[in-house]
This record gives sequence, C-alpha cells and structure tokens, in this order.
Amino acid sequence: VLFVATSTVAVLVPALTNLPLLPVAVLAWGPWWTALFLLSGWVLGASTSFTLGRHAQPLIVRYLPSVRRHADIDRLIHPQHRMGSLILLRMTFPVDVLSYALGLFSRHTTVAEIALSTALSGAPFALLFSLVPSLPATAQLSILVASALVFACYMVWVLRRSSMVDDRSGG
Repeated sequence: VLFVATSTVAVLVPALTNLPLLPVAVLAWGPWWTALFLLSGWVLGASTSFTLGRHAQPLIVRYLPSVRRHADIDRLIHPQHRMGSLILLRMTFPVDVLSYALGLFSRHTTVAEIALSTALSGAPFALLFSLVPSLPATAQLSILVASALVFACYMVWVLRRSSMVDDRSGG
C-alpha cells in the first residue's frame, strides 16, 4: 500500500519520485509484482491529477483567461484514434504534467481514457524499471551506457535541428 501510495504521489507532485524504492520493492516482491504495484500507482496518480485539473479549470480560466487560448491540447489528439494518440502522448510527455493539462484543457478526454492510456503506455516502463534492479551489475551498466548514448544522439539531433532552424530564420 505504501509503495502504491508513493507512486501515486510521485505523479501528483512532479518534484517527487519513488524510484529509489524500486530495488527494495524488487527484493521484497520480485520484479513482476513491483511492476504491477508501480503501474497501479501511476494509473491512480494520473487519474487523480486529471480529476484535479478538471475541477481546477474554472478557477484557473477565471484568473488567467489567456491560458485557454494557449492550451489547445485537443489538437494533439486525433479524433478517430483517441486512445492511440493518448498512448503516444503519454509515452512522450511527462505523465504528471500531461494528466493535469488534459484535465484542464481537454474537452473530450475522460478519466477512463486517462486510466487506460496510462496503463497501456506505462506498462513497458514499469516492467523496465522493475526488471533492471534484478539484473546483474554488468547488464545494468550496459543499459545505463546504452541509454546515455541514445540520449546523447537525441540531444545532438535536437541541437543540430534547432541550429538549422535558427540559420533559416536568420537568428
């Protein structure tokens, strides 16, 4: 219960994380149960933050009316492929921020869609985060190095693209 609760709070408060508890959880329950508990917390947290965003919308729009015109998040969700769009958004944007944003600004998204898209898109990450601590140290190091290389390549690509855009715009 405590592990699921900390996973939920980690989604509700983006500055917090319970990932340091993963090795202890894996030792206590094994990687599969840990992944299930972690995913359960993420689904609860995403659903709660969506609901909080939905209830806070009138207050935020009343005090910051210009935020409505800058937050057309529904344009990122394909009307005929809603679940696929939500899953891709979940895998690319931080879950906590996206849940609040969908609650605040999506007119068509439901809490059921949030829960299902979080479960489907979060499952691979929950499994990965839960299986890595059970691997030998050399495998963990290999995953860390491979991840760092992929991230470095991505950053080079992003920086190169932004400099090309700056060159084209004369900046």
